Amino acid sequence: MKTLINRNAFLSVAAIGLFFAGWAAGKEDFQTQKTMIHCASWTAKDGLTQTEFDHFKAGLAKLPDMFPGLQRIWAGKLGSDVEFNGEKRTHAIALEFDSLKSKRAYSESNRRPEWQALFSTVRKPGSSSFDLVGE
Repeated sequence: MKTLINRNAFLSVAAIGLFFAGWAAGKEDFQTQKTMIHCASWTAKDGLTQTEFDHFKAGLAKLPDMFPGLQRIWAGKLGSDVEFNGEKRTHAIALEFDSLKSKRAYSESNRRPEWQALFSTVRKPGSSSFDLVGE
């Protein structure tokens, strides 16, 4: 009986220790990112359907092959509309690049017209954009 209690106590302590070791190993340290994000808010074209928007989002999968250094893409509706120069912005896109150099190469790329053609299928001309360079 005493051996059984010692064994159960040992297993309980081992299980608790294993739990905390896994918790500590899995916990990520907070740090600011060193990548570069290019964001643009835009106005959806009149009558934009969900099918058209889904087609646009599927086309975004080609962008990392077109623009070296592009790591992630977010696209969707804004949480709340914003107004810029009298135009209501309803959607946004964010492109994450590995560096400012990669973003500049994207801006100067001869493949930009191809990307702009895809982008024009879902939006009215014009957008409000900014770049965030992680430090």
